[in-house]
Amino acid sequence: MTDSIQWSSDYEVGNTDIDAQHQWLFEIAQKIREPGLGIDKEKEILKELYNYTSIHFKKEEELMQSVGYPDLLEHLEYHQLLIKNLDDLTMIDEYKRGGLEHLVELLMKWIREHILNQDMAFFNYMREHQTLPER
Repeated sequence: MTDSIQWSSDYEVGNTDIDAQHQWLFEIAQKIREPGLGIDKEKEILKELYNYTSIHFKKEEELMQSVGYPDLLEHLEYHQLLIKNLDDLTMIDEYKRGGLEHLVELLMKWIREHILNQDMAFFNYMREHQTLPER
C-alpha cells in the first residue's frame, strides 16, 4: 500500500510553484510521525497544515480564474470540502488516544486523490490551451 503521507513525483502537475506547494503539504503532514511530539505540538502541526492548505488553495484558485478554467466552481467546492474536513480534524480530541497519525493519513489520502484527479485535470486543461508547457 502506498504511504499516503509520502510525496511522489506522480503528484507533479507541471507547474513549479504548485508542485512545490503540494510537496510542502506532504512535508508538513510528515511532521506528525516525529516521535514524542505531545498534544500541543500535534495541534500546532495540524494548524500549520490547515493554514498552508488554505493559502495553497487560494493561489491555485487564482490561477484557475486567471485562465478561465471552466470547471472552477466544481474545483472550488472540492477545496471547500477538504478545508472543512481539515477544520473538523483540528476540532477532534479523539487523536489524544493516538489516532492523529491515522486522521492525517486519511486527510492526505483525500489531498493526494485531489491532486491526481482534479488538479491534474486542471493542469491538463492548461496544457491543452497552451497556458502551461508540455510535461
